[in-house]
Amino acid sequence: MNQDKKIDKEIDDLDLTPEEIRKVKKIAREIKNPVRYVIYSEIPPGGQWKMFLNVTDYTFCEDIYTATLFKTEHMAKALAEACSGEKVMNLLVAKITTKGGKRKILKYQRN
Repeated sequence: MNQDKKIDKEIDDLDLTPEEIRKVKKIAREIKNPVRYVIYSEIPPGGQWKMFLNVTDYTFCEDIYTATLFKTEHMAKALAEACSGEKVMNLLVAKITTKGGKRKILKYQRN
């Protein structure tokens, strides 16, 4: 039996309502999804260097492994807009994958 079916069976065996089971399965799928989002800035604006944001201490680094991961694009964009303030710094969002414990850029998104 593959891992997904095993998890689904374990969830179905819990004493939950059908609505609660749907919510738990949705959360389980989101956790397993390797797609995440990071905030970055280009130096110079529109330039070739990308610096990734670590929200914990509000620092930037070239290493994507220091970047804060966001589960949804909506949350990453909201924080990027809030931190951009009065356009002192233009923060953008990149879609990445975390498959196999490695981080790889899938798409740099532009405004």
